[in-house]
Amino acid sequence: MGEGAATARKRGPKSALGTDPRKRIHDAALACFEARGIKATSMDDVAGALGVSRPTVYYYFASKDDLILEVVARQVQDILDSTRRRVRGKGLDRIGHAAYLTVSESRANPYVRLLVDADFAQLVPMFLESARVLEIITEFWTPLLTEAQEQHGLRTDRSVDQMVQWIMFNQFALVSTGAGFGLDDDGIRDWMFAYLVPSLRG
Repeated sequence: MGEGAATARKRGPKSALGTDPRKRIHDAALACFEARGIKATSMDDVAGALGVSRPTVYYYFASKDDLILEVVARQVQDILDSTRRRVRGKGLDRIGHAAYLTVSESRANPYVRLLVDADFAQLVPMFLESARVLEIITEFWTPLLTEAQEQHGLRTDRSVDQMVQWIMFNQFALVSTGAGFGLDDDGIRDWMFAYLVPSLRG
């Protein structure tokens, strides 16, 4: 009886939010952020938009920062999905074009830009340590880098994971400081092919 009651309690929030509760909460949070602003939105606001209690939201997201990170992660996924459709070229040129496209879209995305906003600095270690974020990013870059290693002269003295980290380092730098150095989209593209791509060549 006790175990069954505990199971029922655990299932309660799930039944209240359907089959994909994290997505439901994400969508409600995104709507609140758009309407009120991120700083002004509370977990109570998100719960109210869903018609559930605040503990139900906390059941899936331990804090508001966790919920913001969910929004950022889904925005990153959308950007990478868009890049898959738009990227052109082969081998190292394809990698350079993909890196340029992701930076260009990230600079224009207000949620991804939170990662370079001093007011949300706490999100950066959460983002970099998130297993889900790492999976999203490596799932995108690994096929491109592996193919380039095998067929198009990508260096082989570094692992794919190390090169993903190097690409991410360049992307963070360009999203955070590119504008300060006068780099527009054309400048970002030039940077990728003048500096990033040569650094990856075997």
